[in-house]
Amino acid sequence: ASREDVWSRLDARARASGRASVALELGAGTGLASLMIATSDAVRARGGVFALTDLPDVVEFTKRNARDNKAEHGGHVPRNCALAVTSIRWGRAEDVDGLPEALRWPDVVLGADLMYTSDADVIEALAKTTTMLLKPGCVGVFAACKEHRPEAIETFVKFMEPEFDVRRVPASMAHPEYPCDDGDFEILEFTRRS
Repeated sequence: ASREDVWSRLDARARASGRASVALELGAGTGLASLMIATSDAVRARGGVFALTDLPDVVEFTKRNARDNKAEHGGHVPRNCALAVTSIRWGRAEDVDGLPEALRWPDVVLGADLMYTSDADVIEALAKTTTMLLKPGCVGVFAACKEHRPEAIETFVKFMEPEFDVRRVPASMAHPEYPCDDGDFEILEFTRRS
């Protein structure tokens, strides 16, 4: 998603309205996915809002990492990119409903390597939260390592398919500076059916 052509397609709703995009990352941990996009040429000129979310016991670490990566603290995230950090427990409607209004309808929902468990309840909770966040016009983008639990990827797709179109993007299309083998990674895009 850090390629300019890809990001332009993903944040088409924000571009059409003339505003900076809002992206929300689920299970952010260090926030690597959001930070990479926020520092990319694709976002640098227009800026944006990036919400990094994780479990309550992880977000303090995420906040420190986000702060340390902002330009005003010596990092590379430009000043025109806002980084917000908050907790979301997957599958909990009250957590999504408790998000600040500006973050409840992101243009893009991101997830990086979240399907690492064989626990179908965890994968279903991830799908429920994703479903709550992906309103019409939004796009969900999930990169998954096939090495961990390939069956978990298919379980996630199964939970999402009733309401969403699923696009499987070759991992090799991600970015030329970060070559990926299609056999190792899966990139999934979800858009709500009309």
